[in-house]
Amino acid sequence: MNKKTKFLIVIIATIVSIALINFSHITGLYFSFIITMPIVGMLFFNVYKKASYTQAYKLFILIYIVNLIALLIERKSVVNFISVLLDAFVLSGIYFILALLGIVIAHLILSFKSGENIYKKVIVILVIILLASPIAFFSNALNGNPVSKMLVNSNADKYVKEKYSNIDVKRDETYFEFKTSKYVVKYQSDKLKDLNFEVHCEMNGDVAYDTYEEDVLNNFSTFKRLDTELRERVFEENIDGDKVETKFFFLLDEKETILKELVPEMTLNDAIEKFDVYASITYNMEDLDFEKMRDDLITIYDKYKNDYKIKTIFLEILRGENPDKGAFITDINPNILKSNDAAEQLKKMYEENKLGK
Repeated sequence: MNKKTKFLIVIIATIVSIALINFSHITGLYFSFIITMPIVGMLFFNVYKKASYTQAYKLFILIYIVNLIALLIERKSVVNFISVLLDAFVLSGIYFILALLGIVIAHLILSFKSGENIYKKVIVILVIILLASPIAFFSNALNGNPVSKMLVNSNADKYVKEKYSNIDVKRDETYFEFKTSKYVVKYQSDKLKDLNFEVHCEMNGDVAYDTYEEDVLNNFSTFKRLDTELRERVFEENIDGDKVETKFFFLLDEKETILKELVPEMTLNDAIEKFDVYASITYNMEDLDFEKMRDDLITIYDKYKNDYKIKTIFLEILRGENPDKGAFITDINPNILKSNDAAEQLKKMYEENKLGK
C-alpha cells in the first residue's frame, strides 16, 4: 500500500471520527473521540513512521479543516465566523493531543517489534499500558464498555420479561448515561406509540429502577410524544422584510395538570384543542421599530389563535449582524398587543431583557 493510499485512510478515519462526535445525539457515543482520535494518530504513524513527529502539523491541519466544515454544517446560519474559526481551533487542539498519543503508542509498538532486548520489550509494554490506561479509564467512565452493555441487555430483558409479562415490548436501544454512570435500556411496543419506558442499570448489569409507572401509568410518554410532535411544527414567514419563525409548546408549569387529562395514543390535534400552549416567536429585526413589531405580533397571533389556545408569548428578538443586542422576552400576555401603549410596553420589555446591557 503506497503512502497516498495510507494517507487517504487517515483522512477517512478523521472524517468518521468527527462525524461520530457530531452525530452523538443519535449514536450515544458522546466521547468516542477518546478512542477514535488515538487510532487516527496510529494510522498517521503508519504513513510517516518516525517522521510523524515532524509531519504532525499536517495531521493538525487535517483535523482542523474537517472540524471547521463540521461546525459550519452544524451552524447553518453563521453569525460570527470568527467564533466558529476559534471553536474549531480549540476542538482540534484537544483532538490533536489525543492523536499525538496514538502516534507515540504506535511508535512504541514498532519499537517493541524491532527490539531484541527482553528488558527493553518489558519497558515498552509498561509504557504502552501507562499511556493507554487513561484512555481506557476515561472511555469506560464516559462511554461504558461492551462487556457491561452485554450484561445490562441480558439482565434488563430478563427483568422486563418477569415483571411486565402482561405487555408486549421489545428492547429498542441501550446507551450509557455518563452523568449517572448507568446504562439506560429503552423498551418500545410495536403497536402502541405511547407504550414505552426505560430500565436503568448499574455497570455490573444489576437493574437499579425502571420508569414504567412514570412513563406509562402516569402518561409521561404520551406527553413527551405530543410535545415532540408539537415542537416539530415550525412556521417561517417574511413580514415586510423581517424574518419571523413561530413554534408552539405546551406549558411546562401546567404539565402535572396535562398529565392527568392525557389519554394514551391521543392525537396532537386533540391535545391542541384541549390544552393551552405558548407561542415561541423568533423575530429578526435589524432596525428596531416597536410599532411595526406590535403590528407584526398581532398579525401572527390573529393568524394562529383559532388553531391554538395561545396563553402567552415568548419573544426572541434577533438583530441581524448584532446578536449581542438582541433580547429574550418571556410571558407576554397576548391581550396587551392591542392596548394603546403596546409599542411602549414592548420597548420597555426589550430594554429590561436585552442582551449585553
